[in-house]
Amino acid sequence: MVAPSQRTLLLFPLHLTEPRYQPDCSDSHYPQGIVSHLDDIGLLSPRLTLAHCTWARSAELELIAARGATIAINTSSNLGIRSGVAPVAEMVRQGCRVAVGLDGLALDEDDDALRELRLGYLLHRGTGFDVDVDPGTILEMAFANGRGAVLNRDEDGELSAGAPADILLLNRDRLDNDRLCAELDPFDLLFSRANASHIDELIVGGKTIVDCGRILGIDLPYMQAQLLDRLRSGIRQNPAVAEAVRELDRHVSAHFNTECECR
Repeated sequence: MVAPSQRTLLLFPLHLTEPRYQPDCSDSHYPQGIVSHLDDIGLLSPRLTLAHCTWARSAELELIAARGATIAINTSSNLGIRSGVAPVAEMVRQGCRVAVGLDGLALDEDDDALRELRLGYLLHRGTGFDVDVDPGTILEMAFANGRGAVLNRDEDGELSAGAPADILLLNRDRLDNDRLCAELDPFDLLFSRANASHIDELIVGGKTIVDCGRILGIDLPYMQAQLLDRLRSGIRQNPAVAEAVRELDRHVSAHFNTECECR
């Protein structure tokens, strides 16, 4: 049987084993394992991106690697909602194609992918003198595998003749504003300090999208200010909205503070 995704070449994103309760819950519905089930129905393929896989088992990672699916880790999000730390070193060891994601909940709630890249590296690089994940692997996750997960293209994510002109330029002077010597490895600076404030220019397909840290084409600060003003005004004019948010928060907290039970 040819799966619909294979006929249409559609890309599929899917969350998998993000909270620690999900593996037991999915096992109760799919005794053969949720990853094997995805394989049986034709979804486990290079067109599938699995978000999180925080609690994926070794055999599941082996099958994911064999089918060429992508795993998008979301380090800050997992830490923020207490989902745990993904076994990235095991993913790499199994040969999984891993990408770096944000899941809309970065460390400082600012969608800073450079800070996310650094956090992922610090968490997963290894302990002591043992290196589990090196800087080159993390960069491949962010720039090559991430692009492949979005576009389903095996491109190297590097600057070379004929490659897509997608370029992120950082300001070296701001990144190393307390420089004492000029011989510092740029990669050391990238993995110790870089964040969105150091971006000078972003070029996508040969077109400048960000210049001097400012997004071109729209006035983002103005749009944000207008949106916040409307939301705050609406809440002031309708106190029931604020109370509804508080009530929703109480129910959500009660749900997650109760041991999950599969049905």
